[in-house]
Amino acid sequence: MRLKTLTYSTGAILLSATAASAQMTLPTDADATCQADIAPWFGGTVTADGAVNPPSSVTFTDDNPNNGEGPQICNFYQWGAQMFLWLTSPEGGGLVLDGEAIYNVTPAVDGVRTFQDAATATALDVALRAEKAFDEVGEVTQAGGGTLMSQAGSLVYYGVHANDIYADFLTLQVNTKPADLANFPITAEEIRIITDYVEGIGLDAPTAPETLAMELKTSWVDAATLPNASAYVTMPAVVPSYQVNADNTVWTPDGTQQVTLALVGMHIVGTVQNHPEFVWATFEHLDNAPDAAYWYSNGGADPVEWPYDSSGSFTFLATGGTPDQANVECMTTDTKDGKIEIIAEMKDGQPVCAGGIVPSDTVRLRPWGSIAYTPTDVSNGTVTQDVFDKVVKNNTALVSLNTDVLGQIAAGDPRGNYVQTGGIWTTTPEGGGDAPIPNQGGDQTAQMRGSLDLYNATMETYSQDTAPNCFACHQLDGDATNSFGAFQLSHIYSQIQPLVSE
Repeated sequence: MRLKTLTYSTGAILLSATAASAQMTLPTDADATCQADIAPWFGGTVTADGAVNPPSSVTFTDDNPNNGEGPQICNFYQWGAQMFLWLTSPEGGGLVLDGEAIYNVTPAVDGVRTFQDAATATALDVALRAEKAFDEVGEVTQAGGGTLMSQAGSLVYYGVHANDIYADFLTLQVNTKPADLANFPITAEEIRIITDYVEGIGLDAPTAPETLAMELKTSWVDAATLPNASAYVTMPAVVPSYQVNADNTVWTPDGTQQVTLALVGMHIVGTVQNHPEFVWATFEHLDNAPDAAYWYSNGGADPVEWPYDSSGSFTFLATGGTPDQANVECMTTDTKDGKIEIIAEMKDGQPVCAGGIVPSDTVRLRPWGSIAYTPTDVSNGTVTQDVFDKVVKNNTALVSLNTDVLGQIAAGDPRGNYVQTGGIWTTTPEGGGDAPIPNQGGDQTAQMRGSLDLYNATMETYSQDTAPNCFACHQLDGDATNSFGAFQLSHIYSQIQPLVSE
């Protein structure tokens, strides 16, 4: 087993955290369009902090001939839910996330990244979100830039991870450039080729080959700033401390401190059978932030509105905070020296970040990865009935599945406090075959399925209005012959060194 001690490259300022937390609430009457019996995931019996088996991505099917609408969205969301529970399962005194099936990926140094395990390093490198130039896309920093801070004063930290199949495949592809492996693996035969190769050069066989290739991104806050840290998946970490200037506009790293970090978000990006474009699923803690108003179905003739509610104390929203004042970037981090500096922001003519480097409000403006259309938008011709119905259907499926899964998690298990806030993929052709990988050749929205406006409030906080979804950035160049060039489907792939070089 590759056991890792998590060491973080940026730090937190601790403020008071005494207020009771608020949680996003879910409708209890949503039409049961997507559900899952999770007992088999646990090996038969659901237990608190029990180990979960990974879903089989290599046998995944999106077939559902009875729904009349092509591939079943629920299958994809079930895959995401099981994968999250597996990754956050206990293993070897830690989690699967830092166990033998997963590598940590270091931030880029001069454009170079490495896979980390116990044989080469004992620390996981992560970074604060910071402004990015175009040629820096793919850094641990997230889309749109901006450093995020919780209402209790914790900076948000980000990690990048990949599973062993991803690492083994990269090593094979970089070293041998096989013509028959032009995209990430999606079949049992491709896994066999990868396994034969790594064993042939003296590496261990992949631990969980049925998961196919996965890339993960995680977001964390200092657990000491939370009123209910036991309700979070946590890990120990070492983070920098800061020297704060007189007017609180510049923070300069001046040392380190030992902390425990709490998971607030996770992107799970993985291939499944017939889907080389990856399935893109994202998760958040219930305490993070509220959703803007959205519509769902309770099985009646008309959709039902679920209202915006900012009462209580969310991790990233002040009590009573409003969507029109939310998601404004207040600070940025220099990726070279780690210095944090204020960004003077105005919204609607009013200062938003008064007081220097301070928390800003965060709201999920795209609940369940959907634009918040209303029946009025249909009646006035802003959107079509078909588009509105698809949004309601997607919202309902996610609400239904999350309610069902969380209702089965055993009491006291922190995994019962995380929800899948959306996912996106492309559809397989009607005649069969693999789903397409989006490219820059034109509008491919018609091929996309699931949450077509997908964001994570802790990872794309300030870009919810600037790009439609993951595929806006994660796509192939128009003339690309494979998935592996710089800034294509995986932004980190071209920067990572193989496990061994031949």
